[in-house]
Amino acid sequence: MGAIECTCSDGNFIRVITKDKSANFILAKYGSCHVTITRTGQGPDETEEILVSVQKDVEAKYVIAIGICYGAKESKTKELSDKTNLGDIIVAKSIVDTAHQRIEGKDTVVLTNTYPCGKNLFKLFKHDEVFQIKGKVVKVHHQGSLASEFTLFRSKEAKEEKLKYVQRALGGEMEAKGIYKAAERGEFEWIVIKAIVDWGTEEKDKKWQPFGAVSCARFVLQCLD
Repeated sequence: MGAIECTCSDGNFIRVITKDKSANFILAKYGSCHVTITRTGQGPDETEEILVSVQKDVEAKYVIAIGICYGAKESKTKELSDKTNLGDIIVAKSIVDTAHQRIEGKDTVVLTNTYPCGKNLFKLFKHDEVFQIKGKVVKVHHQGSLASEFTLFRSKEAKEEKLKYVQRALGGEMEAKGIYKAAERGEFEWIVIKAIVDWGTEEKDKKWQPFGAVSCARFVLQCLD
């Protein structure tokens, strides 16, 4: 692997191209740990490809995947429950692949596969039920799963039809299956931590996307301190 450039004045962060030239990452150090930061694409296939490429070079023991997701059930109160609000953080106990289906007459049945997140990482990120960022209180959920398939839902009905097969799902996203498949090949422990930025409908307020991404990163940093 080769360095592209030093990304900060003190030389503590280096941007690196992978040996196969299919991905790049930032190599840094946090305390006593060597840390690699990379950005995957949208969906499981590109996510798997990038993680496999990076893992060949760095041989990571753990992968912490952060990002944004849609929420399953919107809460109308401030009480903690299985319902959620925009900005809430989900520390997934497991990922449920909902992409596979079987046709039975006029009915379509979702064939789910469940992949548990790493026990050591889940224990590390089992945080208090609230997390503060810039004075805003964010709820943190640990008791549920995230549904995963490469689908952009545009209606509440389509989302709910899929999630009825995943009763414990607090939300859904599109990359986690790629993380699981890369972990099988690269032999690392993994976890998915994502913030809710919409409800899987056409109504999307894009201001929540940067807030959700930053709050997940800050949450991970606080847990690692």
